[in-house]
Amino acid sequence: MVILLAYLVACTPTCEQSCHKLLDCDLSDSPRTAQQECQDQCESQQLLYDGWLDDPEDKATLLQEQRQCIGASTCEEIDAGVCYDAALSSF
Repeated sequence: MVILLAYLVACTPTCEQSCHKLLDCDLSDSPRTAQQECQDQCESQQLLYDGWLDDPEDKATLLQEQRQCIGASTCEEIDAGVCYDAALSSF
């Protein structure tokens, strides 16, 4: 389990990388403002979810999986909603 968790963390794009890809895909508003706002919101969500000890949905893992999906998907797939998860308030 520890090895799997280490693998997921090592392969998970950062908030900065995920937001940059969304901007490259032209899926955000104003590039300059959106990058920082996206990053701030993503990082805040990660800190919040990491602090939840009793989270039945394990949102910290769901957020990591969403960032992995963004990193692995094409812009068209992302735009079509392939990485959308209703359990998260998307960044």
